[in-house]
Order: sequence, then structure tokens, then C-alpha cells
Amino acid sequence: YMGVLETMSANAAAKTQVNQVFLQSSGDEDVQPLDENFRDWAELTGEEQAVVAEAWNSTVQIRVLRNQEISQLGTGWFVLRGRQGYIYTNAHVVHYDFEGRNPTLAEEQNIQIAFDYEINKEELLFGVSEIVCCQHPGIAGPDFAFLKLRDWPKDRQGIFPEEQHRFNYLITVKKAPFFIIGHPNGGPKKLSYAGSPVAREDGTYAYDPNTRGGSSGSALCALTTDLTYATSHSVCLLHYAIFEDENSTKGLGIPVPMVNNAIREAFSEST
Repeated sequence: YMGVLETMSANAAAKTQVNQVFLQSSGDEDVQPLDENFRDWAELTGEEQAVVAEAWNSTVQIRVLRNQEISQLGTGWFVLRGRQGYIYTNAHVVHYDFEGRNPTLAEEQNIQIAFDYEINKEELLFGVSEIVCCQHPGIAGPDFAFLKLRDWPKDRQGIFPEEQHRFNYLITVKKAPFFIIGHPNGGPKKLSYAGSPVAREDGTYAYDPNTRGGSSGSALCALTTDLTYATSHSVCLLHYAIFEDENSTKGLGIPVPMVNNAIREAFSEST
């Protein structure tokens, strides 16, 4: 298949094929306009704000620096494990631009995490102390990175990465609609709706593609008030690409339980 990975480069436009996945970096001249499907906080109703608040506050912009300048932009989301803060995102977000066949993994000190990058709000910048584990999209398995933070806003509770049984309920039984919060076009935070994801043969899920460059690493959260199984800030899918064929364009997400298993394997191998 052809997948467009939605990071956003600060440099000129480039399109590179890596293992049959087409990676697209976008410069300012390639920014896609945002339509009415993308809304900032002030455009949400009071009911919507109450439902998505925790997910909204836990969504971050990821900035990768090269030669002290922003090289690449993406999205991630904050979780708390014990007393430590971490970020889920895509592996291709924390690599330098895919301008060659072997993109370079950024060093921790060259990754910035921006909380609250949104309209009329002062952003909060934090550093990364460790790339705990990272699986390159050019190999088999999910395209993910798990980052350990040096510090984080202590008023954030984080969002919850779902495990398999609740994932199955929300996706298969409940067929819940989903929303995405990210940084489309590398700009301030926006919310859009993704419909109900549909399983694909390769284990990924397809949904309405209300994303743009800079959206890679966004969380897809189930929109449900069934507190027995999930709250509205439970994450089921990690957005990583756009799928295009002759008939349609769809967003692509990796099941979070798959990512959780890979993270656990990485932890077990390191001990």
C-alpha cells in the first residue's frame, strides 16, 4: 500500500520511498488548508470540552531540532506511569527528515515537547531524558516511540493507553466513534472526528482522514461515556499515516495494545 506519514518538515518539500511506504515532508508551500472539521478549544461546545478535556490537555507537539533549528514536527500524547511522565508518538516523528534511505534517530537533547501549543495560550516546553524504545517504520511491527520526560506539567493526569480486552469492546462491540487531537500543519492544537475505525488485513485500522502534516503520533480516543469500559480519554489507536488508493483516502492507526506489547518487550529486554 501507499502510506503518507504525517510529520511536517520545516524544510523544502520532499517525498521519499522507504520499504514501499512513501514519506512526505511538507514545507510552507505545501500546507493544506484546514476546513470546518478542524476546531480549536474555543470552537468546541461546553459539552464537548467536558468530554475531551483530559485528552486535549495531554496532547503535545513534538519538535525535532537539527543544528539548533526545528527540522521536523509531529504530535504525541502524555501518560503517567507511576510517578514518571512519558510520551507516546511515532518512530518517524523523532527521526530527522526522511531525505535518505537511513534517517537518523534524533538525540534526546534535540527533542522538545510543547504542552499547550494552542491559540491564545502560553506554551510549556520540556525536554526528553531518554528514548526508552523506538521501532523504525521500515521494519516489521508498529511504528512507535516511547519517550521519557525530564519534567512535565504536574497538573496533568495523562490519558490512558487501552489494553486488548477493552480495545476489542470499544472497536468491535461498541463500534464507538473516535476523535483525534493533534497539531495539523504544525500549527496550534485542533480536534477533529474520525468516525468508527475499520480493521484492515495488516492489523491497522482505517478511519476518516481528518489529519494533516504534523498529525503523526496523534491519539485516537473513543467517544463514549460508558465508564465501565472507557472514559473519553482512553486511547485505542496511534495515528501514523494516510492511506491512498484509486478509490479513497483514509487515515491509518496502529492498535495501542500492539504498541503496549512492544514497549513491554523492550523493557524486558533491557532488564
